[in-house]
Amino acid sequence: MSDQGSTNPVFNKQLSELKQTLMPEVIESWDELSDETRVQVSTISSYFCKMHIFVNMASEVDKCLSLFENNIACGRNPFAFNLSESGATRLTRTTCKGLSLGGCEKSGVGGHFSTFLQEKGKKNYLLTFRGHRFNHLFYAAGAVYHHASDVSSFLSNWVNPNDLLKSVHFDISEKSFLSGIRALGIIDKLITGPLWRHIESANNILDLNPILLTLKTKLEEFSKNAHPLLSGTPVFSEMIIHKDDIYESLFKDTGEPSFDAYTQMALELISGGMLLILERQAKDQLPGGKFFEPSFDETVRASNVPTTNTCSERDFAQLDVLMRCKPSAGTTAYESIIMWTNNKTSNWLSSLSEQEREDILDDARKNAPSMQRSIREKKENLFLEKVKLLKLRGEKKEAQEQKLYTQKVTLTRKLNEIGGLWMNDGDILAQKTHLPSQAFKEALITQLQFRKSVLHCKGPREKFQQSLKGRPFTVEELEDNLKSIILLNLEAEMEDEPHIVYHDISDAKDKVETSKLSLIKKINEGRNKITVQQQARLLPSFIQDPSKLVGKQIKHRCREENSPEVSWYHAIVQGLVKEKGKRSIYRVVYEENEDDAWEFPLLVDFGKGDLIILD
Repeated sequence: MSDQGSTNPVFNKQLSELKQTLMPEVIESWDELSDETRVQVSTISSYFCKMHIFVNMASEVDKCLSLFENNIACGRNPFAFNLSESGATRLTRTTCKGLSLGGCEKSGVGGHFSTFLQEKGKKNYLLTFRGHRFNHLFYAAGAVYHHASDVSSFLSNWVNPNDLLKSVHFDISEKSFLSGIRALGIIDKLITGPLWRHIESANNILDLNPILLTLKTKLEEFSKNAHPLLSGTPVFSEMIIHKDDIYESLFKDTGEPSFDAYTQMALELISGGMLLILERQAKDQLPGGKFFEPSFDETVRASNVPTTNTCSERDFAQLDVLMRCKPSAGTTAYESIIMWTNNKTSNWLSSLSEQEREDILDDARKNAPSMQRSIREKKENLFLEKVKLLKLRGEKKEAQEQKLYTQKVTLTRKLNEIGGLWMNDGDILAQKTHLPSQAFKEALITQLQFRKSVLHCKGPREKFQQSLKGRPFTVEELEDNLKSIILLNLEAEMEDEPHIVYHDISDAKDKVETSKLSLIKKINEGRNKITVQQQARLLPSFIQDPSKLVGKQIKHRCREENSPEVSWYHAIVQGLVKEKGKRSIYRVVYEENEDDAWEFPLLVDFGKGDLIILD
């Protein structure tokens, strides 16, 4: 059980090798066991922590909310410190930091806000982010929405607010952010809250398969139409929904159709983002995954697997407390205390006889010097490795800086040769009239590269490129790109108004629909990638018998003639033209053009990940 980070494959391989090495020593008559039994005993299955799905969903949802806010309005919060997060996430974070008990010792007023609520007979539902990592964004957003009117009233009467409170007061009055936190709160009440409670109570991690499949199906529906979520329809019929004051606030009739429309748009984008993460990180327990239809033996083995790795997260919580309480202690001391606590060594020693306990303690005393020596050697080796790594990083940084310096000098020289920086359409037209076509094209490229590498102008990455998907830009396209970059950065130079300006609701809906289509495309690309990985094990059987592919419905990734676009196309394999193992040639007919037949070495494409079998 892990978060399956980038280091996990190496660790899992080393752990598997260690287990295979130890098996003959711990299992009697190992040599007499059958090969099949040895494989079963030695196999290590890796499962994805269901707790980390919530963490990664929150990160993806933040991106979706940024997209949503940009689609329905423009402007900024002049008191915001972090412009990379969405306004809804910022509002949730800053409100919890400023108005929850223990949220911020320096700038927070949580005690005063709690007193303000108590006077009105209300409870403060806000929680600090500290110590509440999982599902906090969704729960806390709902709590902030519940307290929105109280927060606004409280801060309106607060004398000389600091920048943190000013930021909260600004955000709490904006529909774009309020609709976002309302959507997050609804997700908590109907999806993440019930799901988290079910995950914690599950007896076997594989028992979650039906729930994960239900969630996948529902999220796909909600990404197209989230009205059932907005109306409070339960997502999991067998799970209990906590209906408290926050629930009542979230589903209370607002009397504002535009606000409800904003909330539904946010819910649809959020659902798409959550679906993307779910399919990517729970793929082994969804259709097509290796654990989706487990055998009896796999189910029995999985009964020992926790549904989350909260136990290891608690180790880090212990470490955090120890580092605060004992700042002068070393790593070995921290490790010893945590191991002593988790392994309940004291209880184990107490269960031994006096003679056994004395023997073990004497043995520990004798081995202590060699253990300490081993620890010192390990620390010295780590120190040398870190010194080496720092040296390599320094050399790499120096080389990069030298490369950038050379590039800037070269671009500046080229820019001077073409008359300096072009500032507007008139400058572009003037150069276009007297420069030859090829020279004008090279000048456009120089202008774009200078603005990107030297001036660090804002704009879509492809606008600064010379080509897109293998197709070089024409002179006209390069000219249009330069004009759009100049215009975009001219607007950025103007001082932003310290308020939010909302687009027309119909325009906002159109923009959100465009964003949803982009998200669906991203989801489909992820599905294809996962399917390719899952079907890779089928290749050897097709190489052994190429005729097995004949008659199959497939998706084939290829490029249209005279087009830079690479896309997936549905087709059927009609016949085997030439049998030659992996290089066998097949006759293929595509749905888009059933009158023509094409011949391809499909197994070669299968090996490259450019083919998916549909049946």
